[in-house]
Amino acid sequence: MPRSDRKQRQSLKYSFPLFISSIAGLAFQPLTGSYSASKHALVGLACSLFSDAKPHGIQIHVACPGYIDHTAIFTNAETFGYSSLKISDILTHKIKGFISPEKAACKILQQVHKNRFFIVFPFNARLLWLFFRIAPEMAVRYSPMYKKLAFAAKE
Repeated sequence: MPRSDRKQRQSLKYSFPLFISSIAGLAFQPLTGSYSASKHALVGLACSLFSDAKPHGIQIHVACPGYIDHTAIFTNAETFGYSSLKISDILTHKIKGFISPEKAACKILQQVHKNRFFIVFPFNARLLWLFFRIAPEMAVRYSPMYKKLAFAAKE
């Protein structure tokens, strides 16, 4: 790393790469293949860069939040033949722990200041991640249950 870059980085109080992924980047979600793949790619990139950047004093962080309230999942649902009202109703009643974008941003920054690499929240997202890490085969076998929830939102 060039010396001038090092001096500039040291002069900044907080300077860090922050990758915004999703819980879909740590544990797959049925019917969202391209979305999950892109989020897994971000997590993989962050993990690879972590060991490369550490000797230079650069801290890498990757945020993998669960469901954020008022996201494109509701507004873009009709494009794919789903009712946004039905999806909103199903997700908010079946999956607890939706968080506002403002609270998510605050949570991410709090965890960055604690120097956490993986930032996974809320609690149900952490449980899903843990389940996927401990028993990936079982997680895959339970995926039809998620599909049933999604197809219930079809018009």
